[in-house]
Amino acid sequence: MQEEHVHRIVALPDNGVATITSNYQGQQAKVLRYNSDGELEAESPVIAQNSSDTGYIQLGVGQGGQIYQVNDEHLLTAITWLGRTASWQMTTRTLFAMWNIDDLTPVLSFDDGVDDNNNGIRVHDVFGFDSSNPLTSQQLTQDAQGRFVLIGHTGANGQDNIQDGVASWAVVRLLGDSDGEPVVDNTPDAFEFEPALDMALSSTVTSNAVTILGIEAATLVSITGGEYSIGCGGSFTNAEGSINNEQTICVRHTSANDWDTETTTTLNVGGVTADFTSRTMFDPDYEPDTTPEPFNFEPQSDVPVLERIVSNTVTITGIDAPASISVSNGDYSIGCSDELTNVAGEIENQQTVCVSHVSAFGCLAETTTVLTVGGVQASFTSTTLDDSLDSDGDGISDCIDTSPYDAAEASLNLGGGNTMDIATDNGEFRDIELIDPEETSNQEGRPENYDFPYDLVSYEVVNLNPGDSITVNLEYPANLPAGTRIFKYSDDAGYVEFESAVINGSQVTLTLTDGGEGDADGIENGTIVDPVGPAALSDSGDGGDGGSNNERTPEKRNKAFLGSTSLWLLLGFTLLARRRFLTKRS
Repeated sequence: MQEEHVHRIVALPDNGVATITSNYQGQQAKVLRYNSDGELEAESPVIAQNSSDTGYIQLGVGQGGQIYQVNDEHLLTAITWLGRTASWQMTTRTLFAMWNIDDLTPVLSFDDGVDDNNNGIRVHDVFGFDSSNPLTSQQLTQDAQGRFVLIGHTGANGQDNIQDGVASWAVVRLLGDSDGEPVVDNTPDAFEFEPALDMALSSTVTSNAVTILGIEAATLVSITGGEYSIGCGGSFTNAEGSINNEQTICVRHTSANDWDTETTTTLNVGGVTADFTSRTMFDPDYEPDTTPEPFNFEPQSDVPVLERIVSNTVTITGIDAPASISVSNGDYSIGCSDELTNVAGEIENQQTVCVSHVSAFGCLAETTTVLTVGGVQASFTSTTLDDSLDSDGDGISDCIDTSPYDAAEASLNLGGGNTMDIATDNGEFRDIELIDPEETSNQEGRPENYDFPYDLVSYEVVNLNPGDSITVNLEYPANLPAGTRIFKYSDDAGYVEFESAVINGSQVTLTLTDGGEGDADGIENGTIVDPVGPAALSDSGDGGDGGSNNERTPEKRNKAFLGSTSLWLLLGFTLLARRRFLTKRS
């Protein structure tokens, strides 16, 4: 009956253990894993020990094996056999394997190829041992570079200890370049030099001192473009040398012989490099050029009314110091972002800039913004739409029509920055225009002591069925005064009050019938003709009706109702908001 020997035990994260076992001759060697209750949970394949190419016929485990937990997932084992070849030559062999902890299957071959016969296990000769100096103990560990190392000890000439220069250890490296002595780490930690600024021309410049760390032995030092000093004393050299861990080192060079120029020295310590850079001072007599090359903005035409218009992008060139920047009648943005400003500032060479402004109100109207950079100016001009365009044929040019492609809605310029919106629930507008009551041919029925603050608006509504009734909304720029009356006008009847009109603040709602009430031509022909306007009691009037001796001048009308320049601006932006609202709705 064969006796089973246990060689080394390693504790596992789950409180279980793993071990290497074999019989007394080293045969049937394998890895076993037990849980915390001592129950066997997994075992590896048998670790092969015969190697046909070298003639091994009998091997024994000898002093046993090593088992090492690499991480939470893997184990590494090393087993050494003492045996003989077919010619009875004694030798030592070591086998390595890496295993999955869960099921103890081999996961790594240390060979260049896969050795199917050894289950992914590599076999090494243990160097420095022969038949007269067999392996007596071994230890599996890791070197400074994280590679696994097996160190084996032996007796020499029958002695228990090692002396007299006889080899006392041998190493087998895993995941490394070759077998042999452990590699010494002579690659230092990264280091850096601080730049030296505003140096005098052609002067000696010495760096700050740095301490070399992270090496286990002396390492090579070389330099390009200067000299170095170990210990940062008075002795500098440019010849290759060596430096030990925790020694300090400085470098030096001669600064440039021109103003504002860099000089760089590169130090190499064990393959790790660092640059030391110095820059000479500015020329004290130098005057920076802050006048840029000429630049220009492209004009834009046919732009919408009262919209923010952004110019093309220009790049500022030809300056070698920041230049002043300012703008008039608009805003600018360095980098052409959404951040706009009209506050003077500075701009640098190769930076981009755009300008913007709100386009004019009215047709073929220009707005110009002037940008000044370092004394060089460029203008950006936008021009609104052509007033000859009337896409929907309602009589209102596209540039001020809130719905240029919808004849059921229109916006009418009343002058002085005031506009009136009109809309119909059926049909389409045609021939919209303003009529000055002073110029109407029939003044009969025009109310005394009343003014027409917004004149009369004349229009036709076409494309109706004969006899249709429609609703027309008139939206004036301000609330109509209390007591306002709505009058219709025709050359035949003069002024007739339209009593069914509904006034609500600034809005007047009219219900018109083709050939009936509110239709000036009085014919059921699918077209309604409707000159109409609000009449408000004048400041000195008593509300009398009739007559044609109403003394009303444009100056008086403007004074009472058209307001100031400030109101013009306010109403202009009101039009912009209204325009956007109607565009979304359509």
